[in-house]
Amino acid sequence: MLPELLDELAADDLRAVRSRRDLVFLNALMGNERWILRRLKKLLPAQGGRVIELGAGQGMLMRKIARAHPQARLEAIDLMPEPQGLGSVEWRQGDLFQMGLDFDGAVVVANLFLHHFEQAELRVLGELLQGAKVLIACEPERRSLHLWQGRVLSPLLGEVTRHDLAVSVGAGFRGDELMDFLGMDAGWQWQLERTWRGAHRVVGVRQ
Repeated sequence: MLPELLDELAADDLRAVRSRRDLVFLNALMGNERWILRRLKKLLPAQGGRVIELGAGQGMLMRKIARAHPQARLEAIDLMPEPQGLGSVEWRQGDLFQMGLDFDGAVVVANLFLHHFEQAELRVLGELLQGAKVLIACEPERRSLHLWQGRVLSPLLGEVTRHDLAVSVGAGFRGDELMDFLGMDAGWQWQLERTWRGAHRVVGVRQ
């Protein structure tokens, strides 16, 4: 798997700042965060429940979740330091494979994050998530159409995003790959949705 340039840049590098701005634009264009919020509205318990976001980045999605579900217990995991203004969100900085995290009963959310991992790492993650209640994941769909769409958008994007978009699509998923790689078959019911804008959306509910 080719590395994404943004992962190798310092947080205050101007190219990284531009790329994070591009990601906000691409997320809005793909409708990723809106879709995740709709799924949470349906799947979170009325009393709030527990939501964990993997790869929370700048915390933009978690802020929206906090506004929509003020009664929920919210946790965010990322390699980056905690952004400002997250309020009651519990931020955990570090490698999620090394943190001894407890996902029991949680609704786990991942937005454009799981495609960063190799198949063996996804299998380990699947083992960690077996105790979770729900997994909501929005990832790139691996199709040549979406590479072409990225080239069409390239004049609007910075150099880092132009590179990383192609890498992300190439590392994305097709068919049942993500569910198979996670290996969470027993006791889980899955739904898969793909969009023409390049999103590969998976919802898993433990029965």
